[in-house]
Amino acid sequence: MSLTRIVIVLVCALAVMLGAVLLRVETTRLHYLTSLCDQRYEEQRHELHALELRQARLRDPSAIRSRILNLRVPEIQAREETPRRPPARR
Repeated sequence: MSLTRIVIVLVCALAVMLGAVLLRVETTRLHYLTSLCDQRYEEQRHELHALELRQARLRDPSAIRSRILNLRVPEIQAREETPRRPPARR
């Protein structure tokens, strides 16, 4: 084998190895981006679940009644605490 052939074979082998390294770098980058997307998906799925639970709690009829009563109780207590004037005589 001549020196030229040896150099050509070594350059080709180097190019193949460099190509393999570049492919691995790209694969690693894509795996990282995929994991970030998966993480974001899980966070949004968790947030959606929390919002759906909150919406279900707000739609619950017994909870609506209790909230209304809780809102009215201070109003009723305020009415009871304020003294009423007797109606004015004419």
